[in-house]
Amino acid sequence: MRRLLFFLVTAGILIGQPVFAAVPNDPLIEQQWYLGKIKAFDAWDTATGSANVVVAVLDTGLDLDHPDVAGNLWTNPGEIPGDGLDNDQNGHVDDLHGWDFVDDDALPDPSPAPGDEAEATIHGTAIAGVIGAIGNNGTGVSGVNWQVRLMPLRILDREGSGNSADATAAIRYAMRSGASVINLSFTGAEVDGVFRQTIKDAYDAGVVVVAAVGNKTLGGTDLNQAPLYPVCFEQTDGGDSVLGVAATTPQDTKAGFSNYGSSCTDIAAPGIDIFNVSYQAVGTDGFAEPYRGGWNGTSIAAPIISGAVALLKGAFPNLGPADLKTVLQLSVDPVDTGALPRGALGAGRVNLARALEVGKAVSAAKAPGTAAPIPSVPPVPVPANVIALRATRVVVAAGRGFAPRVSVYDGEGKRLASFLAYAEGFLGGVQAAVGDLDLDGTDEIVTVPGAGGGPHVRVFTLDGTLRGQFFAFDAADRHGLELSVADTDRDGRVEIVTRALTGGPSGIRAFRLDGTRLVDPASFVVPASPLTTPFGAFGRADSTLASLLADPSGTRLRLTDRAGTDLGGFALLAQDRPARSMAVSSR
Repeated sequence: MRRLLFFLVTAGILIGQPVFAAVPNDPLIEQQWYLGKIKAFDAWDTATGSANVVVAVLDTGLDLDHPDVAGNLWTNPGEIPGDGLDNDQNGHVDDLHGWDFVDDDALPDPSPAPGDEAEATIHGTAIAGVIGAIGNNGTGVSGVNWQVRLMPLRILDREGSGNSADATAAIRYAMRSGASVINLSFTGAEVDGVFRQTIKDAYDAGVVVVAAVGNKTLGGTDLNQAPLYPVCFEQTDGGDSVLGVAATTPQDTKAGFSNYGSSCTDIAAPGIDIFNVSYQAVGTDGFAEPYRGGWNGTSIAAPIISGAVALLKGAFPNLGPADLKTVLQLSVDPVDTGALPRGALGAGRVNLARALEVGKAVSAAKAPGTAAPIPSVPPVPVPANVIALRATRVVVAAGRGFAPRVSVYDGEGKRLASFLAYAEGFLGGVQAAVGDLDLDGTDEIVTVPGAGGGPHVRVFTLDGTLRGQFFAFDAADRHGLELSVADTDRDGRVEIVTRALTGGPSGIRAFRLDGTRLVDPASFVVPASPLTTPFGAFGRADSTLASLLADPSGTRLRLTDRAGTDLGGFALLAQDRPARSMAVSSR
């Protein structure tokens, strides 16, 4: 394997001043201004972390005895401490709290000596503290998670340099040992195929890999033009295996040193004057204090996102890497990119409280739906239009000003399923369409948010189980979407067709169920404009049901057949009024 060099991505240390007041009882939390910025205090009303979530920190090692960290250390359950044996047969003897891949021993501690570079030596401890310094314990500071399991894996030496071979081995160790999140606060300039594949393997195994975008003085580097790794492996392999993090200021602008670029950057977090735990070695110059401020860099922004992922994972264990990325991007606060293009700093700056709200909705959507079985047809002659009504599924989506609820009724007015398509706090309305996207003989429900929502397309089964989701445009856009389904390429299968609402990106885009975009717009058979008609939808050619209408108040439906015969109607339940859009499924 090629042993490519990696380097820390700090931008120096500058001692700062406290900004925000404390909420937990940690006496130094007032110096952690960024916690207020990312709405951590509000988030902690909902979740404070979980001891079931393991975060691997691949860095310069950790002060294993630090009073604000030691209680959150990961402990290898398969190892007997100090017996000189590899009890769990993982190739590492007595690896009770991780492994040192630099010195090849069981003590992932930088063990500084006089004259060592203090910033590099302390770095791993500061990173771990941002993620999971013990909160509300009356000592020092708080991490994003009050409780979590920190797995220190030392791959960088006391000067802050390392290689891809050690990083690869450490990621494999983290995967085997149950890590849910891996933090990589370093960059390198070359591609190592084995290292890249190992990160992809971790992602495929359900691990979220978070990486800093790196720093450069005088404005940062555009990674679209000059990629760095591992953060740009996504750009190289066309995948989505790395969550790239840029750094922002207290004013939500780009930190001057932060690299940027939409191909590699997914989200941003504060990276200026960060105060947290420090490596303490009493009697050694440069290491006397247990806490230290003034950290600047994308390397200190990345663990804020790793901490956010861990907080979400603890609250919603059923969310996978793609879900967690989507949740974070949908819940951001906007950032000022200045002269840089939209998306240069990712979707925006992390908002922990809103992420928990969005995560709740996404988690609920992945849970089994509330569908009732399709009513059986009695073994007596029944008019065809009655049979059609019973087999029909009427999908109703909420209007603006109401929770983003989607409900499924049969043609006789019985509600069979109901679920939130987006976070409960989003009130911009939802648009829905139905179609058999995978040719399995059963329709799927497609939803998009209205004005103020991100370009977030979601696909559900008729019982409300989430099938897939993707962004139709830049994740940072907030103009909302409109929606249709149509066979745009004449292959016999319908696609998802969408465009942004007024003021958003131009153009109509078509996608497969899995989010794959059709790349030749010239070949589209574009649906009539507008893409959908509120309160109107059409059934299939093999169905007796032709259309459904709602009264102007959006509280009642009326069904007709193709000849225009009135088949009756029903009132929507109060929870589904007023509706923004309806759609019909007959299979």
